[in-house]
Amino acid sequence: RIDVGGTIESIAEIDAEILYKCYNTFYNLNNMALAVCGAVDAKKVEEICDKVLKKAPEQRIIRDYEDSEEPKEVYQKRSVCELSVSKPIFAIGIKDMDISSDPEQRAKKGYAINILNQMLFSCSGEFYNTLYDNKMISKYLDAYSEHTERYSFIQIYSESSNPEAVYDYFVSFIEKTKKNGLDREDFELAKRVEYASNIKSFDSTEEIAGNIIEDLFDGTDIFDAADIISSISFEYICDLFDSLFKEEYYAMSIVNPSKNN
Repeated sequence: RIDVGGTIESIAEIDAEILYKCYNTFYNLNNMALAVCGAVDAKKVEEICDKVLKKAPEQRIIRDYEDSEEPKEVYQKRSVCELSVSKPIFAIGIKDMDISSDPEQRAKKGYAINILNQMLFSCSGEFYNTLYDNKMISKYLDAYSEHTERYSFIQIYSESSNPEAVYDYFVSFIEKTKKNGLDREDFELAKRVEYASNIKSFDSTEEIAGNIIEDLFDGTDIFDAADIISSISFEYICDLFDSLFKEEYYAMSIVNPSKNN
């Protein structure tokens, strides 16, 4: 809806005073957190931080978001451009404006969306295999989601020689699934996959640090994940599916091969 890159006019208004104001407001210790993972001496880390990081006066940072009354419906149903790609690339997006102010409820819904994506769009499921068997997509298809305090969406992306046909099948598949209902066995399997994914994240110190910071800023705790996932019921997933997947929330972005290639 709003170009994140700004406009030529808005960029031209940026001067040194604005940059310093942004730096001094946001790049201070009262607006930062540090997560260090690995075989380190915590006391030594703290000593280095105290030596290197400059103390800053406490201040309340007011974030003034324009157009805070974002509508539930998408801004435009299609976004099409041409770039140097060998085959059309598409992403189907599902917009979500139902975001709780409670951090634990946001975390629960975020994990639930992951489970729902696994149920609907995994490589072992009907959606993927129908598209692949009919040569409508390339070998890969991925479903990705973000559910944060400020925004939430799902996107399904792949390559296809006919993205519009994929979109039409996506709509019909969702409607058929709504009519027939979700499968409880698929739910149990997808829930175990989400558990496993969460446990696997602890194999990487980098991922642990990133998750600690992400949860800290969102008001949750990395060690609460297992209990939150456990609290997600099949009924909760069914209600989420019915509320999320509505055609007025769908949009698709397509990148076509440039005609100059």
